[in-house]
Amino acid sequence: WRDWSSDVCSSDLGDMHGNIVHLFERECTIQRRHQKIIEEAPSPTLDQDTRDRLTQAAIKIAQQIGYVSAGTIEFLVDASLNFYFLEMNTRIQVEHPVTEFITGIDIVEEQLKIASGLPLSFSQDALTIKGHAIECRLYAEDPEHDFRPTPGDLLQFSVPLLNNDYRLDSGIEKAGVIEPFFDPLIAKLIVHGNTREEAIEKMQKMLYGAVILGIKTNRDFLYSLLSQPNFIENNIWVTFIEEHAEKIILSFKQLPCLVEKNRALLAFLTLSMVSGKTDHTDDPWDMDFWRNYRAISYLFDSKAGEAMLLKREKNNFDWLINKHLFTVKIQKLEDDKILLMINNQTFCFHYAIDREGAFLVYHNGFTFFGLRRDFLILSSDFSPKDTHIHKNDGTIVSPVPGKISRIFVKEGDVVNKGSVLLVVESMKMENSIYASGEGTISKILIKENDAIESKSTLMIINLLQKN
Repeated sequence: WRDWSSDVCSSDLGDMHGNIVHLFERECTIQRRHQKIIEEAPSPTLDQDTRDRLTQAAIKIAQQIGYVSAGTIEFLVDASLNFYFLEMNTRIQVEHPVTEFITGIDIVEEQLKIASGLPLSFSQDALTIKGHAIECRLYAEDPEHDFRPTPGDLLQFSVPLLNNDYRLDSGIEKAGVIEPFFDPLIAKLIVHGNTREEAIEKMQKMLYGAVILGIKTNRDFLYSLLSQPNFIENNIWVTFIEEHAEKIILSFKQLPCLVEKNRALLAFLTLSMVSGKTDHTDDPWDMDFWRNYRAISYLFDSKAGEAMLLKREKNNFDWLINKHLFTVKIQKLEDDKILLMINNQTFCFHYAIDREGAFLVYHNGFTFFGLRRDFLILSSDFSPKDTHIHKNDGTIVSPVPGKISRIFVKEGDVVNKGSVLLVVESMKMENSIYASGEGTISKILIKENDAIESKSTLMIINLLQKN
């Protein structure tokens, strides 16, 4: 990779009659682990002269090999707008929707016509660039831990499509399971605007409105990245995320205000009283189970607390929390969201319940975890995800499910803290596992190509005892 370079691709179509056209170009510079996560069309990096020269170079390459079908020719572009051939992808690519938005061409349809022996239905002269399009790839991954894959139960998934300028490509409709065996891509979010600035604004609106419950994703990271001055000014290069990930993460790790947290807490508590019920009565036994007092113990946002249910009449609840009185009325209850009137103001909350009985409540861009401590079944660990990859006693465990790709040590080897011990391949990503301290490898419990589960014990280090 050249310093300060951009990744720009030309999208081409060739038929069996010798016709080859370009569909202009895409900007694919924003990447992590050398994999694209944001794509744009047209490229904001190129001027018109460079665009003309680059797309013509792509056509010449396709002509030289007599290419037929949809394809993409990739270039690196330096700060002086010199471009260098990188590779050709002989297929339609993940980011083709941005090209479809700015040209009005259905690339999949054209590809099928070409395969049927038909000529292209348009000429190069008929194509013009219309506005600007951006695509964001929504991944099941944790940006705070080197974009580690996060397979698991996707309990609720919805993305707002406000008009024809918004597009969602996904194999998941409402919920599903993200398996550890495949690429962690959940969906592609695509928007079109008259200008790049308008497209960025629309994409942020789309990301903010997305409801994703159950697993960690890169949604907040993408939203924050789109807000970075360097991105807005197109001052980006292929290693931009690698060099700025910490800053981007810090900017999205804002905390919800107390008012938002209290609303979500009230939603959680009310949901815990009516979960699975659509009809409510005045029967005191309808309090969810019998008790001789009305205090409800809970864990919420990783903190313990207690709420008093002072009164309940059908869909109306009077809650006392931290000496503050809240009147709550259920206006509408559905399987995935609840509409509440809290102190005469109406709010909507999306929610889901995981396998351990914890409630996930989404409100104003934040997801909260709540668990009733007075229920009979309690999780031994309230933390929604275990982020530790080893223990203090030298036991090395896997942070993700996957396959053992490589092992770099053998029993008896002396290692230092931070030494790479092995690599776990999960969802097309390699995850290096490091030594937790200085010591000797006493036991290796796996071998290369073994399939493992998350939190599986991999090896044990006899840690050096320091005085």
